[in-house]
Amino acid sequence: MVLPRRQGGLTRLLLVSCMLGWLLPGADQQQIISSVTNLDDDQDAPLELQAPADAASMTPDEIYYKGEALLMQGNHMEAAKYLQQAVKLMPDDAFSYGNLAISLHQMGRSKLAVPHFRSAASLNPVEVYFANLGQALWSTGEIEEAM
Repeated sequence: MVLPRRQGGLTRLLLVSCMLGWLLPGADQQQIISSVTNLDDDQDAPLELQAPADAASMTPDEIYYKGEALLMQGNHMEAAKYLQQAVKLMPDDAFSYGNLAISLHQMGRSKLAVPHFRSAASLNPVEVYFANLGQALWSTGEIEEAM
């Protein structure tokens, strides 16, 4: 879910699917954990996110909005490049951190997404950032911390 930067209310993400495993009678906890975690992710491999060439002529807000647009189009790698640059230029902007984390998480790079979700939640402690952080932690196998 892309976090709209300048809209009045934030969409709230519930981790109902994650919690469902414990609500179903007789559900095998390990089977549920295995089915929702990305155990085959290449999460530890380095990821080079070089600033896009056109970013040099853009304002920080323009860089953010370009990254947000790419994220909404499903172009997660290109979105991450712009959003990484937005984070560097606007280190106090929770939206930049949150959407960078979403793009990384969508690429299966949840371990890289976790610190950005933490930064977003620290800067703007709303439920959506904590829910996304929990989902990323869950994906990395950090089940207890995710709960």
